[in-house]
Amino acid sequence: MRRAVAARYGGPEVLTVVDSAIPRPCSNQLLIRVAATTVNPIDRWMLRGYGRRLFPMVGVAPPFTLGRDIVGEVVDMGPLAWRFYKGQMVAAATHPTQVEGAHAEYTLCAETAAAPLPPGLTSEDAAPLPFAALTAWRALRGLANVKPGQTVTVHGAAGSVGSFASQYLSHFGCHVIATCRPKQINRVKEDCAGAAAKSETSANPALVLSVEDFLACAAQQPQCAALVLDTDTCRRLEFASPGPRVLLTPWTSDRMSSRVMLCWMDWGVMWLTEPCSRTHAVCSGRAATCVI
Repeated sequence: MRRAVAARYGGPEVLTVVDSAIPRPCSNQLLIRVAATTVNPIDRWMLRGYGRRLFPMVGVAPPFTLGRDIVGEVVDMGPLAWRFYKGQMVAAATHPTQVEGAHAEYTLCAETAAAPLPPGLTSEDAAPLPFAALTAWRALRGLANVKPGQTVTVHGAAGSVGSFASQYLSHFGCHVIATCRPKQINRVKEDCAGAAAKSETSANPALVLSVEDFLACAAQQPQCAALVLDTDTCRRLEFASPGPRVLLTPWTSDRMSSRVMLCWMDWGVMWLTEPCSRTHAVCSGRAATCVI
């Protein structure tokens, strides 16, 4: 099979296409023939050295193959995999510490990071969804263990991870305070309202504000949220959002003292239902879809 390999850190010029053996799944892994994948921000960051001090401790260093999102056909399974069958189309995500990612004709992933591809959803539309969806889910449910009725602030609610997080929280029955650009406010409100309408819990309307309006409100009446999910790099939001913080953007050492870094080391089971076309548009705007 062919795969794109980064032999060292750098820009796109360090990527080369090589021939290699098709990997074999073990344990609960799936072997997927890739139909579509993406180029995510984390791919760009990792190519330029993001995490180079952390990832070698878990076996990640050049040469490696990037690519976190997968849509494709299950062609083989490990002995402990049982959720899917050969020939089934799935949407999935590779682990950030996986050295052989989705920028290849075949790749592996854990079956708990995969979901059946919903009918009517094309590979290209589904490709930008899995990694962002799992990142938001892991932050809210796995790391923060958010409960219904809690107040959660989401910065960058119109981005891929922020959009999923805002809709998850609305569905959970949380009080959502979301920030985004003024032109995106109505869309975020509609997405949150749609998620809340499908909830079996007591849903609360989301409060969606521009960054400027949020800062003005915070200056007059600061409110400590149960969690601050930060997918925005705006430094002005640092001290205007009191509460435990989960950081989902690149960080520097001076920001680590007041923030908690999210580790994607233990994903839960992924369930992908047919999302609205607006969610496709949000995610497609943040990741470039690549059809294999």
